[in-house]
Amino acid sequence: MSSGIASLHKILKDETRKKIILLLKEKGGLSYTDLMNALEITSTGKLNYHLRILEGLVLKREDGQYVLTERGVLASRLLLEFPEEDNQLQVKGKWWRRFWIAAILLQSAGLAVVLALYSLGSLDFSWMVRGVGFEPTNLCRIGASGLRLWPCWATPASDF
Repeated sequence: MSSGIASLHKILKDETRKKIILLLKEKGGLSYTDLMNALEITSTGKLNYHLRILEGLVLKREDGQYVLTERGVLASRLLLEFPEEDNQLQVKGKWWRRFWIAAILLQSAGLAVVLALYSLGSLDFSWMVRGVGFEPTNLCRIGASGLRLWPCWATPASDF
C-alpha cells in the first residue's frame, strides 16, 4: 500500500482496521487467534483481508505475533490524538434534517396563507399576468375590498 495521507485515511477508515491498530498498540503484540477473539471475528478470510490491507502498518514476527511497524505506531497515535466523533456527525445530521423539514413546513404554510387570501379575494396577482415590473412605487394600495397587489396606476377607482 502507498504511504500517502490519502491512502492512510482509506486504510484507517474501516472500523475493524482501526480496532486492529489500537489493539496492537495497547497489547504490544497478539497472535492470530488472539486477534480473532479480541475482534470477535469468526471468519479467517475477513481477518486475512484486513491484515493484508494493513501490510505496511502491521508486521507478523517469526514467533507468529502481529505487531505494529513504525508507521503503525504513528497511525495509532493519529487515531488516538484525532478520534472521529460519531456523535457529532449524527447530531449534525439530525439538525440538518430538522432544518429542511422546518423550511419545507414554513414554505407550505406560507403558500397556504397566500392561496387562502387569494381565494377570499384579498390578494390579486393580475399585475403579474400583465407583465408589469415589480416596482415598489407602483404597488400596493389598501382599498375597501382589501389589499390589492397591482400597479397603482392600474388600480380601479371604485376601490378608493
